[in-house]
Amino acid sequence: MYKGDKLWQSILKFKLPSIEVEENLVTNRIMQNGGFLDNAYPCNIFTYKFLTEIDFETITILYGGNGSGKSTLLNLIAKKLNLKRISNYNTSELFDDFVDQCKILMAEDEEEYFHKSIPCNSRLIASDDIFDYMISARENNQNILENTELKNDEWNQLRYGQTVFF
Repeated sequence: MYKGDKLWQSILKFKLPSIEVEENLVTNRIMQNGGFLDNAYPCNIFTYKFLTEIDFETITILYGGNGSGKSTLLNLIAKKLNLKRISNYNTSELFDDFVDQCKILMAEDEEEYFHKSIPCNSRLIASDDIFDYMISARENNQNILENTELKNDEWNQLRYGQTVFF
């Protein structure tokens, strides 16, 4: 977002639930389920890495190895902001409760009259979305090719009275 020639950021900070809140979420769900829990995701991913909040800058880079939580963090932020996504969010029975406990601090305008909001049509585009798109495009292209071949056969049958192979 621009105001004059100054770039205004929308999100300033994202706060994750504390370890105590996570433990309460897990304990409550275990009690609701009669003593068991299939999957505690996304609990215990960030607290043991001592990641409690992210302060955003004009450009913020998330880096780490496979399984370190980068995509989970993006999913949490996107879900908290109600962003659109083509493919489904990776979730569990605790995911929505966990998201409810996350906090987002938004930037304010210079007069501090209102909080800035995320621009409409904002979305999360993840590697899953791109992969799913590529698979769909490949299937569509294959269907078009098959339909073209069928139509050519039909045309040749009508025109020549027989199927012609080229």
